[in-house]
Amino acid sequence: MRKLSLQIFIFLILFSKICLGQITVTYPSNRVVFQRDNSNQASVVIAGYFAGCADRVEARFVPREIGQGTAAPAGGGWATVQENPRSGNFYGSMSVTGGWYKLEVRVIVDNAESVTTTVERVGVGEVFVVAGQSNATGGDGHENGPGATDDRVSSINFQNYDANNIPSIAPYSLIQLPCPEYVHLDDITKTSPFGNYAWCWGAFGDSLVKKIQVPVMIFNAGWSSTGVRNWKESIPENDITISDFGFPFPAGLPFGHLRITLNNYIAQLGVRAVLWHQGETDNMVNRTSQDYLSDIRDVIKATRDLSGKSNLAWVVSRVSRYNVNGDTRTWQPVIDAQNDIIGLGSHGSDLNYKMEGVFPGPETDNYYDSTYRNIDQVHFTGTGLLHLAGWWTEKMDADFFKNSTPYPAAPPPSVSVARTETANVTFLAPSGLKTYDWLSSDNCNTSVSSSQLWTIGSGDYQLKTTDTFNNVVFSPRIRVPLSVSPASIAGNLDISQQIITNNVNNLLINDCRILAKIVPAANSALINETITAKAYIDGSVQSYQNSPYVQRHFDIKLNAAASNPASRLTLFFSQSDFDAFNLVSSTDIPSNPTDQSGKNNLRVIQFSGSSSNNTAAQNSYTGSRTEITPASVTWNTVLNSWEVSFDMTSTGGFFLVAANTALPVTLTYFKGNPDGTAASLQWETSAETNSAYFELERSTDAIHFQTVKRQLAAGNSVSSKRYNYQDVSLSAGIYYYRLKQVDMDGSYQYSRVISVKMSDKISVQVFPNPVSDYLDIQSEIEINSVEIINSLGVKLQSNVVKTNSLHLDMSKFPAGLYVIRVNKEAFKIVKK
Repeated sequence: MRKLSLQIFIFLILFSKICLGQITVTYPSNRVVFQRDNSNQASVVIAGYFAGCADRVEARFVPREIGQGTAAPAGGGWATVQENPRSGNFYGSMSVTGGWYKLEVRVIVDNAESVTTTVERVGVGEVFVVAGQSNATGGDGHENGPGATDDRVSSINFQNYDANNIPSIAPYSLIQLPCPEYVHLDDITKTSPFGNYAWCWGAFGDSLVKKIQVPVMIFNAGWSSTGVRNWKESIPENDITISDFGFPFPAGLPFGHLRITLNNYIAQLGVRAVLWHQGETDNMVNRTSQDYLSDIRDVIKATRDLSGKSNLAWVVSRVSRYNVNGDTRTWQPVIDAQNDIIGLGSHGSDLNYKMEGVFPGPETDNYYDSTYRNIDQVHFTGTGLLHLAGWWTEKMDADFFKNSTPYPAAPPPSVSVARTETANVTFLAPSGLKTYDWLSSDNCNTSVSSSQLWTIGSGDYQLKTTDTFNNVVFSPRIRVPLSVSPASIAGNLDISQQIITNNVNNLLINDCRILAKIVPAANSALINETITAKAYIDGSVQSYQNSPYVQRHFDIKLNAAASNPASRLTLFFSQSDFDAFNLVSSTDIPSNPTDQSGKNNLRVIQFSGSSSNNTAAQNSYTGSRTEITPASVTWNTVLNSWEVSFDMTSTGGFFLVAANTALPVTLTYFKGNPDGTAASLQWETSAETNSAYFELERSTDAIHFQTVKRQLAAGNSVSSKRYNYQDVSLSAGIYYYRLKQVDMDGSYQYSRVISVKMSDKISVQVFPNPVSDYLDIQSEIEINSVEIINSLGVKLQSNVVKTNSLHLDMSKFPAGLYVIRVNKEAFKIVKK
């Protein structure tokens, strides 16, 4: 009894080690604010990673204070983010009402909470981009305004300025934004990408949050002294515009700061509007109304065209006051142009002047004494900044929110993760994007791979994508643990879907349950394709054509484009599955792990094609029936289950039955090999009873077979009989063969299907792939040349040799995708 208690104690320790762990939310980030729609909703993705087992991941949004939102889901319960998350990572989404929340996320194992974590601040509200000149951003020694006092006002503390660099302000093409880190908008916060400090926007955030009761995110692209001409002339990203004060702006700026905000932060969070405060410099140079209107139209159009947001809202303030020759003045042509583009000028709604989606901002020219501005009577200061914030808030009225078009955040890409039995995983990014860059978790600018499909070892990674508008969106950070060890086999209706790599692929339901295992053949079309496997466990043992089959059976589906899924498939069964079968079958299958005769009786029945009614019952499949003798039947002592392995040449439904002992032939082996342009087929029987003949059948797709040879059988024999056949004049390709064994009364059974590859190419092997240090090349003929080419098509190295094998040093090359050309035959390899 004491010994048993100790065993139970040890088991509990091991089980806890497997099933308990930690959970980390990598998306959304703390303090993020997502743009709400006009129904006060936003879809928020929730993603991260965990250690151990998880049947599902759940989440809820809890308002941080009363009145700061609506609990999601309603009533304060929990919503499922993802069922059966795989490879330690989860991804899902929830609809959330405008508000300021604490996000709680938990892992559920066996219907009990395992571990919980929180993201303290997540917002659904309003996102704004500020642009213009000094009264939009401050700077140049002008007095700052207060930071926000409300917790719900945020930004990113970054400015494209570094006094230690030359140039100190990077041109547009060289700007590298750090990984986004959201902060409270304090007085000294640099409101990315070029804001100097809070200016009036901390106070604006406070007053707007109080007014609309949702959080606010503010970015600032403004630049002191800019005229509207400078914004227009810098739309081409490499063009240089000259300030009206005589200095050149870095290439692509100032507009580039607005562009990079829209293509990065706004793509990731969504946006309500651009807030434009500019016109003072155009007063100084006496700009005409026509010129100002033309330039601002071009700037607004560019922001919409370059971001893919065709109706991006702009709020244009009416400002022009400047000190010209020692006198403060306004300039009506600028005001007229600003009113015209809003639709409030003398031209009304004429679309040659007015632009849709442009709204009125503050009119500030009349406020210029010391109550509002400093001694130059141009720049707001002190309480004037509070007034400026209030005027902007007044313009954020019900009509503005009703009639402006908010744009939601682009959802972060969901990355498919496929794990092999090695320490590596394969990531597949969603298709249809312009660029893919895989990043280490702490760097948002240095790519370690630019492939849509990428295989890598353990670590933390993130995917950076761009669309056709160059909008940048990051995936949640993904953690690859060192290994995954399933603890049990699949249950009824469990589904596994994953990409198949050229390795041992465990088809996992989650990191704790395994459904099947697939090892593709060297040239299988299964490699890099997505396979879907589903387990079915019937309520009792069912029969088809008076033959019972095991309750647990499987449906395997594959992308229709992959016509040759040649592979070794292993299916998992419990002993109770076999025990239930033995109760109704006249022929037993294994009754315990050492039952060799029961193992010998096992057969796999495959029905090709698909289940016509999605029940996966034997009579529902549309294709042919094939009986397969397993290659191996083994007991897994870790999972306490049976592994039944066999060669799969087509997909469909897979069932376990007992061998029909009345059939006439005991087949010892059936094999084939290429022999020039012929396939050499051999088979041997150890016993034959009333056997009539064999039909050797051939197929090119492993589905449709035709007879190529009828061979008389031995009739009755208890000694070994060998048969052979040469299938001649075959072109290059893969051919599939099976035997139809027919006895005297016409009953028959099929052998397993074998494949023979006929090739017109000389075999060249390049391995390992991925490679860390040295790459080995082996060839049946002499190697004359080897070239190394990077993913940009640049030839990095060329070797002229005369050898059949080569040891190639790859350690000096950075990680990425390379083409190794051997005697002009190309091989793609990944350098780790």
